[in-house]
Amino acid sequence: MSLSKKNISIITINYNSSEYTKNCIDSIIQVCTNTLEFEIIVVDNASEIQDYRNIEEHIKTLNNNKIKLMRSRINIGFGAGNMYGVQQANADYYLILNNDCIFKEDVLSYCYMFMQEHTNVACCGPRSVDQDGNQWHGFNHFTSFTKEIIGKKAAEFLKGPSTPRLRKKYTNPIKVDYVNGSFMFFRSSFFDMVGGFDTNLFLYYEESDICQRLSKMGKCTYYLPNITYVHYKDKSIGESLAATTKLIEYNTSLFYVMRKHHTWLYFKIFHFFFSLRYFIKSFAKPKYFPIFLKAVGGFPLHKSLKQKQVLTSPV
Repeated sequence: MSLSKKNISIITINYNSSEYTKNCIDSIIQVCTNTLEFEIIVVDNASEIQDYRNIEEHIKTLNNNKIKLMRSRINIGFGAGNMYGVQQANADYYLILNNDCIFKEDVLSYCYMFMQEHTNVACCGPRSVDQDGNQWHGFNHFTSFTKEIIGKKAAEFLKGPSTPRLRKKYTNPIKVDYVNGSFMFFRSSFFDMVGGFDTNLFLYYEESDICQRLSKMGKCTYYLPNITYVHYKDKSIGESLAATTKLIEYNTSLFYVMRKHHTWLYFKIFHFFFSLRYFIKSFAKPKYFPIFLKAVGGFPLHKSLKQKQVLTSPV
C-alpha cells in the first residue's frame, strides 16, 4: 500500500485482454490532469502468462511510478479481483474501471470535483459510449420482481414519474439506483464502510448489490451525463465464455442478489414466475430448456463459475 494518500486510486482488472488494458492505461496517463494525485492498480486475474507479460513490459516502457501491477494465480472474478486491488489502494476515492474503457477527456477531475461538492454521494458514474459513439445505458434500477419478470418500463411506470427513465437522455447529474459497473467512482470511506464488493458474486450484479447496500445506509449514487468515456463492452472478460455460460452466470448472480435484498416470500414468488417464463420459452426455443432446469434449482452459488477456477502457474 502507498504510504502517501492519493486523491484517487484507479483499480482495473486484466483477464486475457492485455491490448485493452494497455490502451486504457495510456488514455488515463495522456488525458488526465497532473493536478490530481492518482495511482493505477492493475490486477491480472490469472491470465495466460504471455498476456500478463505484455502488460508487464508495457508498464516498464512507460516508466511511471503511478502504475502498479499485481497478479492473482486464480481467476477470482470481478468483485474479488477489485477487492484485491483495493487492499493495495490508499486514496480518498476509488475508481473501479473496466480495462476495456478509454478516456478522451479528463473524467477524473470532473468526478473528483463533483464528489467534493456533494459529500453525501457515495458513487458516481459518467455517460458511456461504444467505439462508434453509440450510447450505453449509464445507469439502471435495482432488482425487483417487476423489473426482472415484467420489464424495466413497467418497473419505471409503477415507481412513478420521479424515477429516472433509462431511455431518456439527461443533460444534468441525476440521482439513480446504480451506475454502469464499467466505471464506478466511489468515496473510499463509504465503500470501506459497507465492506466493498460482495465477493460471493463472480460476474454480474456487483454494482447493483453494492449501491443497494449504500442506499440502505442513506448514501446515494449519481449519474453524470455531461462527461463521457468510451467502453468497448464485454471485452474485459475475454472472448472465451459462450453465450449460454454467460446467461447462466448472469442468472446465478441475479438469484443471489434477489435472495439477499428481498424477503423469503418475495423471492419465492419471483423464483416461480422466472422458472415459468423459461419453461414457456423452452417450447419455442429448446436451447432454453437447460436454463429452465437451472432456474428450478435456484441457480445455486456452488454451481457458479467461481467454483470452477484452478490455480495457474506462477510467473
